[in-house]
Amino acid sequence: MPVIGIAQGAQPIIGFNYGAKQYKRVRETLKLEMIIATAICVFAFLCTQFLTVPIIKAFSSETTLIQAASYGMRIMLMMTPLIGFQMVSSQYFQAIGKAKKATILGLLRQVILLVPLLVIMPHLFQLTGVWMASPIADFISCSITGIVLFRELKQLGKMEISSKGKTLVSYQSL
Repeated sequence: MPVIGIAQGAQPIIGFNYGAKQYKRVRETLKLEMIIATAICVFAFLCTQFLTVPIIKAFSSETTLIQAASYGMRIMLMMTPLIGFQMVSSQYFQAIGKAKKATILGLLRQVILLVPLLVIMPHLFQLTGVWMASPIADFISCSITGIVLFRELKQLGKMEISSKGKTLVSYQSL
């Protein structure tokens, strides 16, 4: 939830600066929110990896369940450090007015990839396959998002260079 709040909170800043052709500010805001979102996700990851037993004991005292859930929780949340990047990136596309990309990237992790993996993986790896579906979906969606974002930032760089040239021309004409 904090990562979603950070991503949504940065949207007006990114959107305003993108519209104002202040691309350096767009990059700085995106970089800062990615750092913060990733730090939050790394902290959550460490908590879930090292505190699985106390977390599960809050819900059950059955030893067998604690062992199984602890094992599953560690697998399922393995890619948590990547989630902040993916969430921030999909919100970035929404902020700059690219709703299709934002929607596809937003659905990629939890719907487009996860649902089919939840159907396929148990046939291959039984219960462990259910737990593996989430980190696999996270990894693939983050990889795809990274490629799409890299291309977009490359375009942003070109737009930044282009807008600087236009600014210089307009000042020279004065």
